[in-house]
Amino acid sequence: MDKLIYLSQDKESSVLEEWHEITDIHHFWVRKRFDVLLKLYSKLLTTEKKFCDVGCGRGLLQRQLYLYSGLSVDGIDTDKKALENNNNVNLYLYDIYECRTEFGEKYDVIFVFDVLEHVKNDIMFLKSCAHLLKPYGYMIINVPASNKLFSAYDWQVGHLRRYNLKEIVKLAESSGLTIDQVSYWGFFLYFLVLMRKYYLIIKSDNIIRDGLHPRNPTINQLLFLLSMIERIPQRALGSSIMAGFRKL
Repeated sequence: MDKLIYLSQDKESSVLEEWHEITDIHHFWVRKRFDVLLKLYSKLLTTEKKFCDVGCGRGLLQRQLYLYSGLSVDGIDTDKKALENNNNVNLYLYDIYECRTEFGEKYDVIFVFDVLEHVKNDIMFLKSCAHLLKPYGYMIINVPASNKLFSAYDWQVGHLRRYNLKEIVKLAESSGLTIDQVSYWGFFLYFLVLMRKYYLIIKSDNIIRDGLHPRNPTINQLLFLLSMIERIPQRALGSSIMAGFRKL
C-alpha cells in the first residue's frame, strides 16, 4: 500500500503551518497531552485493535503511539502538505464528510485531537467521525478549554471556540454518542495560558511563535514538569479537555 492515498480535495491550512513547525513529540504540551491519554485510556492501546487519527496533520500522535507500544495508526486529514510531511504509513487525504462505504465501521478507536475547535459545525463533524467507528468503539477527543482563555493566539491558529465540561457532554449527546469519561488537564498551564492572553495584547509581532514556543530545552522541560503536577482525571480546572465517547 502507498504511504499516502488521495481520495478527496486538498484543503491545505496555511494557518497551522507555523504551529506544525514549532511542535514535535518533545514539546512539553504534546508530551503532556499524550500522558493524559495514557492515564485515561492506556487499556485501549493494544495491537489487536484498529486505530485512526482524524486530523492527524504531521503525525505527532501517530508517532507517539508507535513509540509507546508499536501501534500502527491510520491517519486522515485534508491538508495535503501536512500529510506529505507525515512520516507514518497508511495516510489518507480524505474528507470525512463524504462518509465513504470503505471507511464505514472500520476502526475500534479513533482520535480527534485538537480538531473540533477548528470546524464550524462540530456536531456534524462528530457524526461523520462516528461513521468510521465500529459499534461500541471509542472516540477520544481533545479540545482547548475555557472561553476565558480565548485570545489572539486562538484567532491566529484558527480556533472558533473553547469548551467546558458541560458543553462536551452536550456535544456527545447531540452527536448520538455516549460519554465514557471526561477530564480537564493542564491545571497549572491554565494560568500560563491566561498570562499569554494578556501578554499577546502587548506583544504581537509573531503571535503563534510567542504563544507556543518554549524558547529553549530547559524551559521546555520545566514546563513539562510543571504540567505533571495534577491528578488525572480531574474536573476542577484546566487549559484543555480530553474525553472519551462511545458509539453504542
